[in-house]
Amino acid sequence: MARFAIIGLGIFGEAALQSLIEGGHEVIGIDSELERVNALRDRGTQIVCLDDRNSDALRDTGAADVDVAIVALGEAFETAILAALNLRDLGVPQIIVRARNQRERRIFEALGVDRVVCPEEEAGHLIAQVLMDPEIHDWHRIGAGYSVAEPDAPRGIVGMAIADGELEHRFGLVLVAIRRSIDEKAHLILPRPGTSLHDGDRLLLAGSDRDLESFMELD
Repeated sequence: MARFAIIGLGIFGEAALQSLIEGGHEVIGIDSELERVNALRDRGTQIVCLDDRNSDALRDTGAADVDVAIVALGEAFETAILAALNLRDLGVPQIIVRARNQRERRIFEALGVDRVVCPEEEAGHLIAQVLMDPEIHDWHRIGAGYSVAEPDAPRGIVGMAIADGELEHRFGLVLVAIRRSIDEKAHLILPRPGTSLHDGDRLLLAGSDRDLESFMELD
């Protein structure tokens, strides 16, 4: 299992911490506010209160030995910059930083961090996609211009038997799974050559945003 450090245990950092713990990973949680640290000490992992701008203090927590560090400091932009620089100096292999806007994203990218996430922008994109098309049940951005979406199967392909890689060939999309209601219960079906699409199926698709949007225009 990979080892993680999360600097900043606000809403975003705490959610990442909990998900990684539930996934069985070793996580170090770090925050400068003692009250927040004390509230999370029962999570079954190492939670530390320290000045996250202090490189020596970070090293003492074991942060230099993690595989991935997440800087989730939100409003404290200058502190986030210092934390990212300290983690880079400690030799952490992968550094992920939360940014609030495109200006912060550009600055963090210029610092050489491995990945910048903008949760507010990504949430806004998701909500807009779902609201614009009621047949989309979920949409997750997985990279620049690429997403995973879960739309209803368009009527134009209902009844079609899927050949191996057919959706990728015709639409540029990878069909990961099919969510189908059987006896009023949702079942996840892994597609195989010859699997036919039913009315009411929801398709878990991965691909470029442009290809996903084109596919959802089918009728």
